This record gives sequence, structure tokens and C-alpha cells, in this order.
Amino acid sequence: MRDAMLFASGEFDSHMGGPAVDPTLPRRSIYTKIHRNTHDPLLEAFDAPETFSSAPSRNSTTTATQALLMINGRWPLERAQAFARRLRASGAKTNEELVREAYPITFGRAPSAAELARGIAFLENSAPAGKAADLPLAQSMPDRGGQAARFRSEHMEDRLCMESDPALPSTDFTVEAVVILDSLYDDAAVRVIASSGPASPTSPAGPSA
Repeated sequence: MRDAMLFASGEFDSHMGGPAVDPTLPRRSIYTKIHRNTHDPLLEAFDAPETFSSAPSRNSTTTATQALLMINGRWPLERAQAFARRLRASGAKTNEELVREAYPITFGRAPSAAELARGIAFLENSAPAGKAADLPLAQSMPDRGGQAARFRSEHMEDRLCMESDPALPSTDFTVEAVVILDSLYDDAAVRVIASSGPASPTSPAGPSA
């Protein structure tokens, strides 16, 4: 999947052999360095096997983190930007031409009428050219490795919520989290990390931390 994204974006370096390189470079995934303590976020999210023991079969999981990474992760977003530059460099000018150019590269076929219409509608509803993109909502945890979710204080929709479940403990329990604050409220208001009970747009109800 990583190699396919690089190929679609036009960045893929297909030459064979040579020393291992950093995962940020566009080499084939089999040539990327693997650090024991800090894994590549994309490969880790999609069950890349460990290299210090044999792996008779690959793990196969489907998680919310994978979807967040593909939609909002910094690395996939950079490949999408490179793909957009490739399409514009092809000579395609209109939204219809861009969609028709994109499908053979990514799917090896022309778009259907419905796919063409959806692609055009997506481009027409996209942010205006030159508008700065927000930081991705999923990224690697600094100095720790693994995936982290980013919550923006001005966006109340950036919350992880769980429905009540009989499998959850009915008495006190502990939620462990690693939190890195990248901003502070101007009025020094308390930032809620975790809370229980129904939440309102202004303040969560129930115990909080």
C-alpha cells in the first residue's frame, strides 16, 4: 500500500538494490530502515511484521487508527499533494479532466459516470487553492513512537466517545493516557482530558480529569 501511494504520486523510486534508507524517502518499502524502538507509523498501523523473529503469517486487523491515518495522516496527505501536482503537470485543466486523468493512474481504468460525477463534485467542494491545510488529526507520538490523535480546542467534534457497554466496569476504573499540550487557553481554563457522563458543548458532565 505504501509503494502504491508512492507510485500514484509519481515519487516512486524503483531502482533495485543499495543500502537501506529512511522511511521518509520514496524507496520501495523493502529497502526502508526498521528501527526497533521507533517504527514507521504507516507500516506499523497496517501490521508490518517484526524483523527480529519469523512471521509465518501476517496479522490482519481493521482499526479506527488505520482510517484516521489514511485520511488525515501527514505522510498520506503529502502523497496526495504530490499526486495533485502530478495531475496538474499532466496538462489537465478542468475538474473533469483531472478526474479522468486520475483514475487510470490509481485504478488502471477510466471512471464510470457516477465516479466521474462524484470526483467533480469533490473537487468543486474542496477548499480554495492556497488555503492553508490544518495539521493532520493522526500523527506519530513525538519521542515515543506509535499513533497519536490530535484534538483541536476550537473543534468540539474532535472527541473520542464510547457508548455505555456492559463489558465496562461499573465501579471505579483508570484511564491511562499520554497527553502533549500544544496550546493553552488564553483564560487559563481547565482542559478536560477524560470525563464520564453526558457532555454538553460548553462543559462535560460527571467526573473528569
